[in-house]
Amino acid sequence: SEPEPESEPEPESEPEPEPESEPESESEPEPEPESEPEPESESEPEPESEPEPESEPEPESETLSIIDFDTSNIYFDNTQTISSSLSTTFGNSVDVYENYLVIGSYTENYKLLNGETTNIVGSVYIYEYIYVVEELKSMWVQKYKIVPPENDVEESMKFGFNVSISKNFIVVGSPGKSDNSGVVYVYTYNDNSYELDTVIKDDNSESGDEFGTAIDVYEGINSYIIIGAPYKTKDNKKCGAAFIYKYITNQWSNVKLLYPHLKIDNLLFGNSVIIRDDFALVGAPFKFQEKKYTYRGHVYIYNNTKDTNTNEYTDDWINNHENSIDADDSDILAISGDAIRGGGINFNENISIFDGFGNSIIYNDYRYDPYIFVGAPNYENNKGAVVLFKFEGGKWNKKQLIEGETDSLFGSTISGNDNYLAVSSPGNNKLYIYVRKQDDPNEWVKLKEIENYSENGLIVTNNDVILLGNNSVFEYKTYEPEPSPESEP
Repeated sequence: SEPEPESEPEPESEPEPEPESEPESESEPEPEPESEPEPESESEPEPESEPEPESEPEPESETLSIIDFDTSNIYFDNTQTISSSLSTTFGNSVDVYENYLVIGSYTENYKLLNGETTNIVGSVYIYEYIYVVEELKSMWVQKYKIVPPENDVEESMKFGFNVSISKNFIVVGSPGKSDNSGVVYVYTYNDNSYELDTVIKDDNSESGDEFGTAIDVYEGINSYIIIGAPYKTKDNKKCGAAFIYKYITNQWSNVKLLYPHLKIDNLLFGNSVIIRDDFALVGAPFKFQEKKYTYRGHVYIYNNTKDTNTNEYTDDWINNHENSIDADDSDILAISGDAIRGGGINFNENISIFDGFGNSIIYNDYRYDPYIFVGAPNYENNKGAVVLFKFEGGKWNKKQLIEGETDSLFGSTISGNDNYLAVSSPGNNKLYIYVRKQDDPNEWVKLKEIENYSENGLIVTNNDVILLGNNSVFEYKTYEPEPSPESEP
């Protein structure tokens, strides 16, 4: 119902014809239970409809939302491809909110009104998941394209290097802007289009900070944006920083600047970030351990505590156990805090050079139990791993270690939801899909390997759909096959 903008770009949706009926097979079986109310209105014919309950096994397709351990009857196939010829980084960053998909393409060139071209400027594309009559199915359809303001365009600004979307905001990182000092653009939806609302800058930025490398926007009790600047200098060390902004009286205000307690060059603090109302996660994948002269990744966890009188968040963002990250331990440390989700997580298991722990992080509330997944692509000489932590008993406890193959860099990028975990493995050009066991939510089992996957953007949506960028964006969807005619009653 929304009009298409005039500047519609070249990227087009290329639906895969083979699984066209599969998305329908997920939704169409559901109406069958509607026959149950019929006995109330009709008395005599209804005994003939009593065999209907025999067909009730079909609602097993609903178990895709709480997946069963038996994965033999679950399939996972490509259902749509969105491609672009304008950039080799189309899909490098992706994010989803409900039925809206945001795709970054940070190396796309930009044509000025005078006809001149500026290289490696970048663009962001917005798709909506809607029913397409011509295709007889629902699919992702491009609705908008966002580019930086023309008076702000610079070569190599990398607009769209990272993207994040919430209900009312789209946030776009541009870490290459102003000689790699970086800026972040915030857009809001207004009058059938997305308009630039705010440009966020670090007032004390320096060349090479790369502010905007990692971003996350969240709308809950309050609205927050967290922005990573992994090369920001503190105490003459390029250790990195993370900035927390809060939406107050219709503007974004910086309420906290986070630094690692140990200032070391190339720590990459802020390389990955996540924020909610009550906590923030900041990854530092190249954590240097002075005692052993090795690199160890770290995930910092900050509490946003509440005022005891007003019960409102104070925006103090405290890490109560930063000094514990240098603990010399032979296994994974789950460091508890004085308040929920306090402290930090340090991964020190069988490390030779560096593990990159914290290179990518995701947070998930599964049935109100908080989990954190952390990618460590350099674990055991680039074998790679993903580590699952659960918050219980006042601390974060390791629940599972999933390892990759030799030199696979398993865990370089991860994404997941309640049921599915997707893990990139660029060393062997594979993407691995894991599913949560129903009888043990702390354990994940492998569902599928996708071959010839070159790492780029990666997202798992709440609709059990995985989108991954490889100069294109591919949609993969889980489904159960339609019953054969012989099995139908």
